[in-house]
Amino acid sequence: TVLAPMNSAISVNGQLAALDRSGHFYVGGVSLQPGSNSVSVIVNSQDAAPLTKTIAINSSGIAPFAVSASPMFGLAPLDVQVTITNRGNIPFQRIEIDANGDGTPELILTSLPDNEATISLSYTNPGLYSLHVTVFDASNHAIYAATRSILARDPRDLAGLVTQVFTGMLDRLHSGNVAGAMAAITTTVRNKYQSVFSRLGARLPSIIDNTFGVMSTLSVAEEFADITVVRTKPDGQYGYHVLLLRDGDGLWRIDDM
Repeated sequence: TVLAPMNSAISVNGQLAALDRSGHFYVGGVSLQPGSNSVSVIVNSQDAAPLTKTIAINSSGIAPFAVSASPMFGLAPLDVQVTITNRGNIPFQRIEIDANGDGTPELILTSLPDNEATISLSYTNPGLYSLHVTVFDASNHAIYAATRSILARDPRDLAGLVTQVFTGMLDRLHSGNVAGAMAAITTTVRNKYQSVFSRLGARLPSIIDNTFGVMSTLSVAEEFADITVVRTKPDGQYGYHVLLLRDGDGLWRIDDM
């Protein structure tokens, strides 16, 4: 778990983790070597330097089977590809796949052609799902088990997040905090907007109050969002787009407006 602001991201050994509204984060497929492993967890947030914690994890060896799920998080409805690999060419009787952790397998495999199979699972409703894969031998004993957490996010949660990023930037500009506002803009265009806003200086509060416009519509996807701002001019109303995307550190930022 992590206690961090709303616009935060977690990576584990460079792999972006799923982060739910309660501060729980989940990641799968982090490679470990037999023996001692150093695993780094990095917390990125909009207004603070990255925070890193390193832990040691000991691996006793390579498991005979491997289970990967991709993606492990995304907007609902979410389609997930689950790949099961028999790395040790181990004889088995069946593989049970419980997609939602209710104890009842949705699918049973009795073979893996070429020691690997990929199946598709669909998570229609938002929520956190526990995917269980269990391999049984001929004596009905479980010889391998894996659990993967699948987070199907409610699009409304993402809409709330990107709205906060946008309105938070406006609030900072209104108060004259141009440097703070720049934390909500991607690094690739930050210098351009900082130059513009710095030149506007004392006029920023009036521009935001009277001419910047009001947010009209919002559409979100997994990696980008589009806010339409409507401005009223003497000859009518005009819509302008504010584009946000997930930046390289996993945070949502404005990339164009």
